Amino acid sequence: MIDFIAWALTVEALGLIALPATFVLFSRLPYGGYAFSKPLGILLFSFLVWGVGLTGLVPLNRAVVLLIAVILLAACLLVVRGRLPEFLEYLKSQRWTIVVVDVLFLGSLVGWAFVRAHNPSISHTEQPMDFALLNSIVRAESMPPQDPWLSGHSVSYYYFGYVMHGVLAKVSGVEPAVAYNLAIALLFSLAFTGTFGLVSEMVAMHRKERGRRDILPVGFGLLGGLLMVWVGNLQGVAESVRSLGMGGEGSWGWVGVEGATTVPESSSFFPTEFWWWWRSTRVIDAADSFPAITEFPSFSFILGDLHPHVMSLPFVILPLVLGLTALASGKFFGPQWIRENKVAFLVIALSLGGLAFLNSWDLPLGLGLFLGTTFIASRRSVESWGREQTRDWAIFAGALIAASVVLYLPFYLGDRPSPLFPWILPVEGVHTRYIDYFLVLGLFLLVTIPFLLTLVFRHRRSDSMGGEWWRVAMIMVTPIVVWAVIVMLAGAVQGEVVESLAEIGWRFLWTLPLMALIGLALWLTLRLGAFSSVSAPVAFATLLVFAGLFVTLGPELFRIVDVFGNRMNTVFKFYYQAWILLAVASAFAVYYLFANWNWSTPVARAAGATAVGLVGLLIVASSMYSFGAIDNKAGSWPDSPTLNGLAFVGPPDSSERRALEFISRDAGPNSVLVEAVAVDDRGIPGGSYNIDYARISGRTGVPTVLGWAGHEEQWRGNRVGFRQRADDIRTIYTETDPIAVRDLLEKYAIEYVYVGRLERDLYGVPDTATFDIFMDRVFEAGDVAIYKVRQN
Repeated sequence: MIDFIAWALTVEALGLIALPATFVLFSRLPYGGYAFSKPLGILLFSFLVWGVGLTGLVPLNRAVVLLIAVILLAACLLVVRGRLPEFLEYLKSQRWTIVVVDVLFLGSLVGWAFVRAHNPSISHTEQPMDFALLNSIVRAESMPPQDPWLSGHSVSYYYFGYVMHGVLAKVSGVEPAVAYNLAIALLFSLAFTGTFGLVSEMVAMHRKERGRRDILPVGFGLLGGLLMVWVGNLQGVAESVRSLGMGGEGSWGWVGVEGATTVPESSSFFPTEFWWWWRSTRVIDAADSFPAITEFPSFSFILGDLHPHVMSLPFVILPLVLGLTALASGKFFGPQWIRENKVAFLVIALSLGGLAFLNSWDLPLGLGLFLGTTFIASRRSVESWGREQTRDWAIFAGALIAASVVLYLPFYLGDRPSPLFPWILPVEGVHTRYIDYFLVLGLFLLVTIPFLLTLVFRHRRSDSMGGEWWRVAMIMVTPIVVWAVIVMLAGAVQGEVVESLAEIGWRFLWTLPLMALIGLALWLTLRLGAFSSVSAPVAFATLLVFAGLFVTLGPELFRIVDVFGNRMNTVFKFYYQAWILLAVASAFAVYYLFANWNWSTPVARAAGATAVGLVGLLIVASSMYSFGAIDNKAGSWPDSPTLNGLAFVGPPDSSERRALEFISRDAGPNSVLVEAVAVDDRGIPGGSYNIDYARISGRTGVPTVLGWAGHEEQWRGNRVGFRQRADDIRTIYTETDPIAVRDLLEKYAIEYVYVGRLERDLYGVPDTATFDIFMDRVFEAGDVAIYKVRQN
C-alpha cells in the first residue's frame, strides 16, 4: 500500500508541475486539457533526467532526480509568470474537470493495480527483457544505460519508456519488482483518462459550437476510454459464441483461427483452455507458422508486458489532442506562429520527437497527424491559399520535424549497429482475409462507416462537398502503384512477368474495398476540413478514420525487413496504431450519430433505439473478453495478492531471492557479472523467452556477458561476436587453468561469477580451487554461490 501511495503521489506531483505547460497548450479547449497534464509532466521530467544523464556531470541518484523535478517546476512557473491571473482563472474554471479526471485516474489506477496484484509475476513472454531494461535504468547513474544482456555496450533499443518508469521508481523509492506492476497499472490509467479527455473535449467542442452544454461529453468520454483499454476485438465475441456450442465445425473451420476451429464438447460462456484469449491476437495469417500479431490494448494490459508499444500509448494520444487544439485554434501555422508561441512549439517538438524514443514506429504517425491538422487549420484560417501560404506552412513543418529530431539526437546517434529505419520489401503471396479484418476491427467499422455515410448525406448539397476527388485518387493510387512497380521489376529480373501481373491485378481487386473506404474518409477530411463553417471535431474525426484505415493498408503492400522474414511485426505495429485512432474516432462517431438522429417520429425513435441497442450489445459483448481473459490468466486468484513481480522466485529466505538482493546491494554502477547462456546443439546462442537464462542480470540490472542473444540480434541486426561470448562463458565455468579464466574475466571486465542450479547443470560443478586463487566467495546459500574478483 505504501508503494502504491508513493507511486500515485509522484505521478500527481508531476501532473501539477506540468499544469502551467498544460495551460499554455490546451487552455482553449472546453475542459482545458487537464486530462493530459500527467503524461505531459512525465514526458518533460523524463526528458530532463535523460538530458542531465547524458552529460555525465552528476550521478542520477535520487537527490539529483528530485532536484531536476524542482528545476522543472521553476521552469513551468516561469512560463506563466506574465499570465498568472489568467492561469489562476483557468484553474478555477476547471475545478470540476480536475475532480472528475483525478477520480477516474485514481479509480482506474487502483483497479488495474488490483488486477496486477493477483497476477504479478514477471515470468513469461517479453517480461524478463522488459524487467531487465527497467532495472538497468534504475541502476544507471548516467545515460545511455548499459545493456543488461551485452556487457560493454549501451542499450540499442528505444528505451525512453523505461527511463520514464525508472525515474518514477527512483523518485518514489519503489523497488523495481513492484514498480514494474505499478507501471502497467499507470499506463492503463493514463491511456484511459487520456482517451476520456480527448473524446470529451471533442464532444464538448461540438456541443459548444451548437450552443449546448450538458453531461454528454463525460459519458462519451468514458465510452472512448473503454474502447481504448477495455474492449476486445470480435474474435473474443466469437470465442464465447463457439464456447457456448453455437455454429458448426464447418463454419469455425472456415473462420480458421488456430485452436478455435472445432466446437467444444461442454459449453461455457468462456473457453476453458489455457490462455484461450491469446488467439485474439493471432487472427491474420493464422495458418502460417508465424501468424501476424493483431494485439490491442486490453490484451496488452492483461498480458502485462512492459513493452515500448504499450508504454507509448498515452503519449501517442498527446499528438492527437495537440492536433485537435491546432484545428480548433483558427490560427495559421507558419514562421510567425513559431515566433509568437516559442514555448508551445518547444513542448510540441518534445512530445512528437519523444515518440521515436518511445516506440519509433509511432513517430511517422504522430508527426503526420499533427502536421495534417496544422495544414487543415491553416487552410481554414485564410480566405485563399497560394504559394506564399504553402511556403510558410512548409517552413513550419520543416522546423518542427528538425526540432523533433534534434532534441533527441543522442538517441539516434547511440549504440545502434543496425539502422533505426530498416529496409522495406513488398508483400507477396499473403493477404488479409475480409473475415479476419472484420474480426480485428469490425466493431469500429460498424460505427465509423455509418458515420462517414451520414456526413456525406448531411453535406450532399453543400458547396464544401465539391471537387477534391483527383487529389484523393492520387493519394490512394500512389502506394499501390509504388508497390506494383517494385513487384514488376522483381518479376522481370526473375523472369516471372506473367506471375507478377497476376499478383498485381489480384491484389488491386482484393484491396479495392478498403481503398474505397479510405478514399471516402480522406475526401471528407479534405472537404470538411477546408471550411471553417464545418465543425472542427467532425473534420478531426474523419482524419482519424482515414489515418486508422490507411495504416492497415500498409501491411497489404509492404513489410519491414526483420529477422522473422515475414509481415508479422508489420501487421502488429500498424494494427495497434489503427486501434488507437479508430477507438477515439468511434467514440465520437457514436456520439455524432446519436446527437444527429431524427428522434421526432415513432418510427425514427424505434429505429434509433434499435441501433443504439445493437451497438451497446456489441460493445458489452466485446467487453466481456477482458473479464474472461483476466480470470483465465489469474487462474486461482491468490489469497495474498502482491505487487512484487519477483514473489514467484521463492520466499524472502530462499537462496536465489537472497542472491538477487546481495548482487543488487553489492554491485556498483559499472559492475559486470557472468551467468549461464543458452546455446543450441550447434553451439549458437539463443535463449529468448526462457526465463531460466539471463535471469540474474535481468532481475538486478547488472550487465552480463551475454543474455538473450535472439533479442540482441533483433535490436542490433546481427549476432557478430555472440558465439565467441558464449564460448568464453563456457570456458570460464569449465577451464581449470586460472590464467585463462582470469584473462577472460579481464576481457569482459567481469566482477561477479554466479554459480547456481543452471550453471551446475549446464557446465558441471566448477573447480572452485581455480576461482579461489583470485576470487572470493562472497555469497553462499543452498545451491547458489557468488564469486567476486579479488582486488589487488
